[in-house]
Amino acid sequence: MIPLKVFSKQPGKPAEPRVIPNDLKSLQDVVDGPIEIVSLGSGILLICNGEGKLAGMDLNFVYQGEMIVGPVLFARRGRNGELISLNHSDITFIRKICEVKYGRKILPCLRKEKLFQQRV
Repeated sequence: MIPLKVFSKQPGKPAEPRVIPNDLKSLQDVVDGPIEIVSLGSGILLICNGEGKLAGMDLNFVYQGEMIVGPVLFARRGRNGELISLNHSDITFIRKICEVKYGRKILPCLRKEKLFQQRV
């Protein structure tokens, strides 16, 4: 299997290039749990922990009003939907996405709802 050239971003740190094996276990290891893949447009994919908000992971960045939590990867979608390596032109787009204030801890969704209900 061909390794993936991706960008990895940890909460509170800048995005960095990385080479990882192109398999499910490697992706899960990087995001600390089950993966969720989100298309950001132009063939770029965000790979994050699908349960990160429920687990109370740290805020990484905000994209189009959505809080992205925990460690994430950026890769590219191939012609058949498979994950492929990023190309050089993707770097500027990814760095722009990641330019936010980060490092806040968010509460799990369930706890936030309970707090909101208590205040009403």
